[in-house]
Amino acid sequence: MGSRNSGYTSVLENPRDANASADTNYCTWRKEVKDPKTFKRNVLLIPSHVVTTCDLAGIVSIMLFDTDTSYYYNGEVHTYARNNNIEKYVCRGWYELVKEKKLDKGDVVEFSIRYPPGNTIQVSVLNR
Repeated sequence: MGSRNSGYTSVLENPRDANASADTNYCTWRKEVKDPKTFKRNVLLIPSHVVTTCDLAGIVSIMLFDTDTSYYYNGEVHTYARNNNIEKYVCRGWYELVKEKKLDKGDVVEFSIRYPPGNTIQVSVLNR
């Protein structure tokens, strides 16, 4: 599945591991860094199908978890409704994470939300 933004790919998963119960799912999507300067100024779009699947329509904040450093960032979520679609963007928190990670052109970033409860986005840089 892809979203309307080019460069995003996503998948819904139901992993069977020691940390996940049978009723736990993950929404996962990826983004390649095309221009690091633009990437760090931009917001993190949570694709609309992830908002729907993970029941994130009412959220105003979310934790961003850096899987490399085990550090949490407090994410501020903004909502934009367009054409009967609810789009969610993470601003504050995302800026700080991107700055700390020093992302470069070609880096692929993976985002994963475990739901329920859907209150934390795990952020991983895949090609480092």
